[in-house]
Amino acid sequence: MNIGFASEGNPGLRPSDNYNIDLKWESYPKPSELLSVAVFYKRIINPIGRVDKGNSAGLLTYDNIGKSADVMGVEAEIRKNVFERKNASGSNTHKLSFGLNASLLHTGLVLNLMNTRERKSRLEGASPFIMNTDITYDHLNAKNSLTTSLVFNYFSNRIYTNGTLGFQDIIEKGVPTLDFVSSFKFNKKLSLKWRMANLLNPYFNLARKSNASNEKIILSQYKKGINLSLGIGVDL
Repeated sequence: MNIGFASEGNPGLRPSDNYNIDLKWESYPKPSELLSVAVFYKRIINPIGRVDKGNSAGLLTYDNIGKSADVMGVEAEIRKNVFERKNASGSNTHKLSFGLNASLLHTGLVLNLMNTRERKSRLEGASPFIMNTDITYDHLNAKNSLTTSLVFNYFSNRIYTNGTLGFQDIIEKGVPTLDFVSSFKFNKKLSLKWRMANLLNPYFNLARKSNASNEKIILSQYKKGINLSLGIGVDL
């Protein structure tokens, strides 16, 4: 299912001014390990967002959607070795590592557009929760090397387009993705790469609620499909 959108520019856009402050703490328990936590705040004057013009042509455009917007959040990152084993000479290494990056984000503004009732809203494209994580196995010896990773990413529901003229916001549903990536180097010149992308094959949804019944209406729904690839690399 798909309802198409077309976009047009807006020569009357005013540039945004951003003022931000952040505080970050980092620790490195080992050379390849990391622990960090950051908090941040941003004030945006004349924020810009994508808006629905509310016509039968499905036109979207960009506008200064309010006088100001506030963005605040916290971000944490972890890179940890689950185990690491080496032989006596250090020429043969086995390592399993885990990585995680996650953020909680709050955005807020008062939507201020012509012919549209003022209301509280959020910034387009800003997910309240984002997570990226991976688990990676590395094997290295004097002749060859192997790196294999399982990577998971997720973003929560976010505004795709701010609704105007009585229309509610178009929401992009949160999407989880899972990829498997492996690379084997036979020597310094020849390598084999294997990738399986989008293993969960989730739906990508755009939806909005009806003002009359509060019923959710699906505007666009599709799957990207699972992608499998195998390649050989040669370094000359």
